[in-house]
Amino acid sequence: MFTGLIEAVGAVKGIAKRFDGASLVVESEALGDVAIGDSVAINGVCLTVVRKEKRGATFDVVRNTLEGTTLNNSRVGDRVNIEKALRAGDHIGGHFVSGHVDCVGKIKDMRAGKGSSSIEVGIPRGSEKFIVEKGSVAIDGISLTVAGIKDERLTVHIIPHTMSVTTLASRRVGDSVNLEFDLLIKQALKEKGSQGRQGVTEDFLREKGFI
Repeated sequence: MFTGLIEAVGAVKGIAKRFDGASLVVESEALGDVAIGDSVAINGVCLTVVRKEKRGATFDVVRNTLEGTTLNNSRVGDRVNIEKALRAGDHIGGHFVSGHVDCVGKIKDMRAGKGSSSIEVGIPRGSEKFIVEKGSVAIDGISLTVAGIKDERLTVHIIPHTMSVTTLASRRVGDSVNLEFDLLIKQALKEKGSQGRQGVTEDFLREKGFI
């Protein structure tokens, strides 16, 4: 389990694709204390450390994960967001993130502002049911609040600090990003569906204590 609060930005130092997936090498000082078997979110994708490197770690990526995330297009030199898994007693400052990417979206618009920037991401048709304004979404593993949802696009606002300590500053219109929708909203949708009702509204989320 993760929180969506990025600990560091690392770099892809190697990727070797195989018939069953790929081997991914990531370099970052933040990986200095990980052990074989530890879980780490790389751009929001939960991966397991299989080998320690001098300045990073190697991860195995199974084929299903590779094909369902942006890791499939990874190249040496790419910058990636890194978050190590929560440990007992750790502070939870973002929102609960599983590291299981729901889908890949595409950046449609980016606008810089004085106090914050906004990013508009196109989402696959049908995904809007998992999104509600003021709810949470993880974009490349970054915990963000949904500012708006319309016409199969979601909008988030990014404060300067988040922009500076994640890969978002290097993102451009047309780039693909990993999306994980809020676990609580998905649970609320499941609960509402079991009651024979459709859709999730902000009022329903408040009623159930999700927001």
